[in-house]
Amino acid sequence: SCREEQYTRISSPLAILSNLSRDWIDVRMGYNSWLCVFVILGGKVIGNRELELWNAARDGDLVQVRNELAQGISPLWRNPDIQGETAIHIASKNNHPDIVSTLLDSGVDINIQDDASTTPLREASWFDSTAVANILIDRGANVDIPDKLGHTPLMAATFKSKSLSIIEALIKAGADMTLSDNTGNTALHLAALLNKTTIAKLLLQNGANARAVDNKGNTPASIAREKGYPQLAAIIDSFTVNITDTTGEDIGNRELKLWNAARDGDLVQVNNMLAKGTSPLWRNPESQGETAIHIASKNNYQEIVIALLDTGVDINIQDDARTTPLREASWFDSVDVATMLIELGANVDIPDKFGHTPLMAATFKSKSLSIIKALINARANVKITDNFGNTALHLAALLNKTAIAQLLLLNGADARALDNKGKTPGYIAREKGHPQLADIIDSYTGDVTATTMHDTSAQPTAVNSTPKHPILKQPSQLVQKISTIPS
Repeated sequence: SCREEQYTRISSPLAILSNLSRDWIDVRMGYNSWLCVFVILGGKVIGNRELELWNAARDGDLVQVRNELAQGISPLWRNPDIQGETAIHIASKNNHPDIVSTLLDSGVDINIQDDASTTPLREASWFDSTAVANILIDRGANVDIPDKLGHTPLMAATFKSKSLSIIEALIKAGADMTLSDNTGNTALHLAALLNKTTIAKLLLQNGANARAVDNKGNTPASIAREKGYPQLAAIIDSFTVNITDTTGEDIGNRELKLWNAARDGDLVQVNNMLAKGTSPLWRNPESQGETAIHIASKNNYQEIVIALLDTGVDINIQDDARTTPLREASWFDSVDVATMLIELGANVDIPDKFGHTPLMAATFKSKSLSIIKALINARANVKITDNFGNTALHLAALLNKTAIAQLLLLNGADARALDNKGKTPGYIAREKGHPQLADIIDSYTGDVTATTMHDTSAQPTAVNSTPKHPILKQPSQLVQKISTIPS
């Protein structure tokens, strides 16, 4: 029978020879609309016999498979509609061990690959066909041949298998656990990605490399941690043995270790990694290209930020979203770090990719006025707009932040400013159900001379050059400076 149950009715002048009770037969059409040509001889219909064999292998019809093979039908036909799979591929996928054995006995190459470079063992491993996988392994299948994506049978089983049987059989057969796919993932990376703790332990106990790094610089543990599996990450980390180079120095993804230490507030580890010459400029591809100072600023680790700046890190370094450390600290309400960065000369007006400045970030997310006051004291531009035309005052109006709105208005915010939809801050406040705030904002739409909270004797922060940090070289003065930062 041809695939895709599409029929064309044709007349059958030979119907009498096949004892048909009608003068027509239905001829099925295939995927590519080719006509299945039939010759009726002695009551038997002969057609695309290779396809008949393929279908029988798919359906688990051992009798028909044997009959087709006995009549000399080739089992090597490749189904053009399923990546060039042969009969043994489809039988392996559907876990028909008797058919697989029969095809192998007929001389089919046990490692035959389809158009995606997939072997029968890779198919059996992906589709959790345990019986077939065991037969193929027992009969000497190559356990490490990758498909076109670089996935080996072990990776396939790690990703899809519901039990350990195939994985254990592959490991026993000597599967190489250090192989990586086209994206740099090992089987352990995949186990970490899917929180498959039992499989991860099995791989680790049999030599999987806990330090392996994928194409983005991620270790299995970092992937597990990022995906929210801290227990699995800890297990993987416990297998990270000390490996040293000729100088006796630890080998591993040092940049990632430094980044993780900055994230976790581990000052000792940060200092150790920096002392070894580890670059603090590595960008985490899984976190918008954030560097160590970005993540430390986000988490309000002041001492770590100081340590990173002391190595020469640009205080205004931007990640892939064009976010600066100060913008991060302002968004995450990291008061200590934000005020310190401002005091040390961070540019207070650099916007991220959405046009949000540190002042907008603090207006939107801060729980206190501390960061906003510090930004205004540093001459933050209260009239800058984001990509949507919003000023910081628009955001304060949107969220009914009256105290912040008043502070912005007292320091020159434009109550008449229009966003991209033509809305003023007062209009937005009223639209969102904040009439009292709307009235306050509207009271500033007349000719009002803004009263500023600036200390007029203070010099504005240098915002257009890379700040130098000589104060970082003098810890005692740094402590004194930090203590005088305005709140």
